[in-house]
Amino acid sequence: MDPEPHSEAGREAVRQAAAELYVHCFPLLLTDIVRRAFPLISHEFLLIRNRGGDLAAGLEDDDECLVLSGAWTELGEGPVIAHLPQTYGRFFSLTLIDTAGVPFASLGSRTGHDGGVRLALVGPHWLGELPKDVTVCKAPCSSVWVVSRLYAHSPLDIRKTLDLAAHQSLSPPGKEARASRKPLAALDAPTPRPGSQLSAIDAVTFLHRLDSLLARAPEEWRRSSAAAVAAMRASVEAWRDDMEAELSQPVAAGIADGLAAIRAEAKDEASDRALERPDDREGFAMALTRAAQAYLRLGAPAPKDVSSFVYDRDADGRPLDGGESYRIRFRRDSPPPALAFWRLSPRPAPQAGPRRALGDRCDMRPEADGSCLVFVQSAPPGPARLLNWLPCPNGRFSLTLRLFWPAPSVLRGGWRMPPIERLAPDSLASGPVTGQR
Repeated sequence: MDPEPHSEAGREAVRQAAAELYVHCFPLLLTDIVRRAFPLISHEFLLIRNRGGDLAAGLEDDDECLVLSGAWTELGEGPVIAHLPQTYGRFFSLTLIDTAGVPFASLGSRTGHDGGVRLALVGPHWLGELPKDVTVCKAPCSSVWVVSRLYAHSPLDIRKTLDLAAHQSLSPPGKEARASRKPLAALDAPTPRPGSQLSAIDAVTFLHRLDSLLARAPEEWRRSSAAAVAAMRASVEAWRDDMEAELSQPVAAGIADGLAAIRAEAKDEASDRALERPDDREGFAMALTRAAQAYLRLGAPAPKDVSSFVYDRDADGRPLDGGESYRIRFRRDSPPPALAFWRLSPRPAPQAGPRRALGDRCDMRPEADGSCLVFVQSAPPGPARLLNWLPCPNGRFSLTLRLFWPAPSVLRGGWRMPPIERLAPDSLASGPVTGQR
């Protein structure tokens, strides 16, 4: 027998059901908040400037060579053609993301589509014919987020890369726009930011949005989660008449519990009031994992296009600190396994310095045995090592290694970053190199 709603047990039941409902629907909610940051008129790529992480965590990137843009497109009225121009050797990736925040397709340099392509996006139930010269991609839902990443050859190439990005377009078949010569319009920063909106959402707003969120959900999400969501929703809404009164409090508390659980899962640590994983709630653990993935990586490129690794401790397990000097040795027979290129960068980026990243596109100096040494420190090393110097900020920092088009060994987990060695003061960090140019 279910507890009375106004009893203590009843209020706890409402709170628990609301927390679980929030966790299951969190990817839909977060992705919808991002969608609302874009203009209502779809079919338009917009430039996402600098602080992309304010829009979605997976867009966080301080690479000065990246031109990041995105668009939302609706497929309910039929296919949409994405025209992607020739990139002339620039690395390119296009990530297609469904309304649950899951990348369902990606193409670009890895797939040989950096020479220009016409891509037809079609909805899950569309049946029809398209021109033979288009590549067809069936989406799992009728609303799709398209995220484009185009990398300049160097900072000096940014202007030309921006011009190329402006030639991306989305349009219905037969109404394809001519290549634009106008610069990409910039997406206005969402106010408040999605993270703030998540923290501020109230019980009434969340329940009000559920119908539209569920209607936009991908087919697979519906198959795997619809029954559990319907049961939890019924538990919460059974006392909807009381929602404006005292039962709004346990629903709001449940939403807060759900968000705390997601953040704790993302940080892999316990929260003050961690949400328990009931054994009799089939699929909840998976729902929590999916929610944490959306919280951490929404908008990120597919790992097979760009794989990122973050390191914040040295070989002895001590936090990286700008007051120390570090060395990383990439052996000749074991460089970072990227089929396009790789880049190592500190976060936060130093306020001053000749570069913000170091990689195989830089003119680094090898050692006599063919290995490559990277020196990470805040102050410049000796003149002979400047080419291999990666400036870091003062204080605590982390290093991000990005592999563009990673080798299969990376995706299988068969490659490890060399140790980050902490150097003693006045050590080899400023000494002569042994190799020749």
